[in-house]
Formats: sequence, C-alpha cells, structure tokens
Amino acid sequence: MKLPKLMIILSLFLCFSLQAAAPTLKKQDIDERLKQAIDQSLSYKVVLDDLLGEGPGAWHSAPRYPTDTVNCIIWLQMLMAEVYGKGLPDKTPVLDRIRYYNGQVGFSLRKHYTDHWLALDPEPLRKVSLAKCAFPYYAHAQITPNAFLKNKGFSCPLYEMDHTDYDIEYAHSDGVLKCAGSLPLGYYVLFAIPSDAYSKKYLSESGPMGLVHAMILKTSLPMKIYHASTSEKKVMTEDPVVFFERMKNLHLGYAVYDLIPDWDYTKNNKPDLRMKRLLSCEAGLPRK
Repeated sequence: MKLPKLMIILSLFLCFSLQAAAPTLKKQDIDERLKQAIDQSLSYKVVLDDLLGEGPGAWHSAPRYPTDTVNCIIWLQMLMAEVYGKGLPDKTPVLDRIRYYNGQVGFSLRKHYTDHWLALDPEPLRKVSLAKCAFPYYAHAQITPNAFLKNKGFSCPLYEMDHTDYDIEYAHSDGVLKCAGSLPLGYYVLFAIPSDAYSKKYLSESGPMGLVHAMILKTSLPMKIYHASTSEKKVMTEDPVVFFERMKNLHLGYAVYDLIPDWDYTKNNKPDLRMKRLLSCEAGLPRK
C-alpha cells in the first residue's frame, strides 16, 4: 500500500529535521567546556578598560574578540563564547550575541551595564535563587547612562536607556558558601554587589551599578573561585573562603547565575525598528 504523497513529504521533512538538529548540551558538557576555557585563559593579561569594540570602520574600531587581554566582564563573555562556540573556526558571532542586544553589533547596542544586560537579554545566563538555603538581601541600583555617554563622547542614545532602576536579589558570602553544598555540582557565575568603597574606586566613569566583577564558582571539592583580577592583572584561582574574606570591604554579596544547556545563539537575532534607528544614528557619527 502506497503512502499518500503528503505523508511521504512530511516523513522526509521530519527525518531531515532530526538529522539537522544540533545536539543539546548537558550541564556536564558545559562544565567540561568551561573548565577548558578557564584553563586556556589563565595566561591572559587583565586590564580595567573595555578593550573590545565593534571592529574596523565602526565608531569604536577596536577588535571584537580578545586575543591575550581581557577585563573581568570580557573574560566571562569570552568563556561563554568558547563554551557555546566550541568547534567553530570563528567564535565572534557567538560573542556578538552575548555582548550585544539581539547580536546587533553597535556601540549603542552593546551591553555596557550588567544590570541592564541581565534584566533585558540575559541568555545564556539564568538567575539562580538562593532564597531556599540563604537569607535573601536586596539592593537597588539606578544607572546613569547619560553620564556614561557624556564621558565617552558618544552622541547617540543607548538601547532601552530609559530602563535605569533595578532591584537585585543577592546573598552574603556565607550564604553563597552554605548554598554551594545544595546546588548541583559544577560551575556557576557570580556577580558582586558593590560597596561604596568599590563604587568610589572603580565606577567613576560608568556611574552607579548594581552588579560588578564577574566570577566563576566551582562547587565540587575543592571549591574554587576563578576571576580576572584587575589589581593582580591576571586570571586568578582562589579558595572561596579566602577570596570572600579579602573582598568583604568591596563586595556586599553576590548574585548567582548558571548557563542554559540548550541555548542557541542563532535564534532571535534580527534587529527591531529601535535597533535599526540606533545603528543609523551611530553610522552618521564621526569615527574615533
């Protein structure tokens, strides 16, 4: 008995779709790739400046992918690009999707503020609440993008720059250590809540921020903190207890995130009308 033509077509389409589908990463895969990426980054020099730009011909013409120098946020973003772009000859498109809203490359669409980034377009990061195992604290942050743009000499707006107020749930360092034992073993991303001392030391140009200094916490024994240290100018591996004690005057506490196993950087990466207008404005600016 012959199958109707439509059923044959549907069967072939389904077969092709299954063959073409990218394999889903499991947490174990992410952790293994993240470990490799961290190990490879240990020789990188660490600076405070945001040394990446939008490439030759752009308003900020610095390269779009780091080679041997990072700051703490670029270091984290590079690690994620290495995890999800493993096997690709050029991981720049993956990093672009992480560093820019919808992956649209432009200074006005770059994720300059961690608070803004994680509220509007956090993937591949997702928030891990520690409220079940640690007392939750809350911080309020109000960013000042107009002051930042004035300092940079950039005369176009930033994407969704009217979103300036953020309430952030976090845990003190002892709560993070307590919760580490109840989380699935592996690697987690931490962002620090800055104290007044941190803000005075590091945030004079950007203005207030609620989340700063990216770190990676390994919860399996022996526990480790990895981070790109601007003071030591290198990627550090430290005991979490020692690190938290050393940073207690600069960090009020920490917000915790993990990486989404099935994130696809190619999805939802078309510019909307607001993005097109910003890119058009930026294209008319004198080059730096």
